[in-house]
Amino acid sequence: MHDPRTRPRRAAADLRRCFDIPVLFRSAPAKKPRRQWRTAKHKAWTGSDGIPAADGWYAPTTTWREIIKAATEVGRDVTPHLQNQPRYAHGELVARVSPLYA
Repeated sequence: MHDPRTRPRRAAADLRRCFDIPVLFRSAPAKKPRRQWRTAKHKAWTGSDGIPAADGWYAPTTTWREIIKAATEVGRDVTPHLQNQPRYAHGELVARVSPLYA
């Protein structure tokens, strides 16, 4: 996800597809949150380097395209396998993205 202040300006059609997602930012391990995202006050996503200065719940703006792009980039790099083992690489990408389409 991006810092809203550094995000390039979007066309009006793109802004209609944007939505806010609840994100819990923590700088250290803690107990598992329980339904706090429903009642917690979400802060604005601020920070000079794109990371919030304090722990807490935030509501950054994103699109489905950014979520699917992030899902394909997490984990090991499949780029070397695309040429050497294309079926394997394609299957791994499908496995990463298909739950998001469900």
